[in-house]
Amino acid sequence: MPIYISHVTLTEKGVRELKDAPNRLEENRRLWEECGGKLLSWYVVMGDFDYCMISEAPNEKVMTEIAIKASSRGRARYKTYPAIPVEEFSEITERLSPPPVIGELEMG
Repeated sequence: MPIYISHVTLTEKGVRELKDAPNRLEENRRLWEECGGKLLSWYVVMGDFDYCMISEAPNEKVMTEIAIKASSRGRARYKTYPAIPVEEFSEITERLSPPPVIGELEMG
């Protein structure tokens, strides 16, 4: 299944309910599973966002449904990105043509 990385920022409501955040892990796992995805890991981070979530979903439409349902609770805003495993990226780069070497270009 495709992997997605979500950067999550708490809203004011989310900050007020921060004490209950650990209990939401199971709630979020259920949401992902009900929609056909899987929440793989959830990290608290410091910086421009509050959490980083790594998940799987069959496709972008399912991941969009999950993000909309999670956001509709009003506790957080999600920015979600598709992630390509480095092994798959290597397969892509192997198919690329090598760039021309300067000095070997024919002038026409």
